[in-house]
Amino acid sequence: MRKKIIYGILAGAFITMAAVAFLAAPDSVTGSVLFAFGLLTIVNYEFMLFTGVVGYISEQKTFRDFINYSLFSLAVWALNLAGAVITGTLIRCTRTAAVIMPKLEALMRTKCADSAPSLFVLGIFCGILMFIAVNTYKRTEASPVAKVVLLFACVVVFILSGYEHCVANMAYISLYGKVDIFVISMLFFSSLGNIVGCNAVPLLRRIALNNSQN
Repeated sequence: MRKKIIYGILAGAFITMAAVAFLAAPDSVTGSVLFAFGLLTIVNYEFMLFTGVVGYISEQKTFRDFINYSLFSLAVWALNLAGAVITGTLIRCTRTAAVIMPKLEALMRTKCADSAPSLFVLGIFCGILMFIAVNTYKRTEASPVAKVVLLFACVVVFILSGYEHCVANMAYISLYGKVDIFVISMLFFSSLGNIVGCNAVPLLRRIALNNSQN
């Protein structure tokens, strides 16, 4: 239990450190590549990231397993938030905060002004990419090069496309240091979108395989 708690907090912390690198980068392409540092660290050390675990809800066999795994995923979400808050609060006490704040403020204005349907749909597409990145990394038959390349590609695509990642949003919120109803709404709908997106690929694959066997 202690290991899971620590690993959940560390996942939120590393995503926040990656968010700082993205915000401090001179351009979006460089920033998106640097952001991949967070996910690459998480999958290598097997830390628990919400978008890395929630995609396996659809694989639960019984209703009880579904409920238990859903509660586990929710706990990971909370631990990621704790890691982001701790790291973001510490960063705000440093000179780095002044460097990233202009870009962060512009980003937060865009996100908080967005509509719920837009945040939800953008969250779905991000969830799809995150499931592909994490699940490919776990597959023993995939080559090491393919694992790393696809992971970086998925992160770069989600950043440059403006897709919504709930743990990245936790990081931005924590670095921003201001919470209101718009911030909470943004985090809520991006989280819902990530849940749907992370489960879309395994569900559709299962449907396709079942149809091919009939």
